Amino acid sequence: MLDKYGKKRIKLQEGDNVIYTLKSESYRFYDHIRSLKDSTVLFTNQPYELRLDEFDTFYFKRNISSIRKGLSFISVGFLATSLIDISIKDLENYNARDGFIIGGSLFAIGQLLRAIQWKKFKLRSNARIRILDTTFKK
Repeated sequence: MLDKYGKKRIKLQEGDNVIYTLKSESYRFYDHIRSLKDSTVLFTNQPYELRLDEFDTFYFKRNISSIRKGLSFISVGFLATSLIDISIKDLENYNARDGFIIGGSLFAIGQLLRAIQWKKFKLRSNARIRILDTTFKK
């Protein structure tokens, strides 16, 4: 379990997919938890067990991809109607420049949401990682 001494607790079990970094390396590891022991974790792609104090950061994906896709779809609609308006020029109530601005800004917002797509869980002084006995669930 990952704990921030409050309500923010993330429970990981055997079989969960995990993205993490180690204190000794800055590379992100994409791995699958094979087994949890008293103070070590064994992953499928790691040939050795990792102690709990070797972990630095865990990454969890937020569910905002549907919002990003929706904003991109809407922005393409605004940009397409602006291009059609430029070619036809018979529409009196629609300004093509406004459509380009709205479409471009919606597309930019969708791309900016990529920056907050991953939630970081850093193991610092206000956070801890521990293994709880979960044999009663089996």
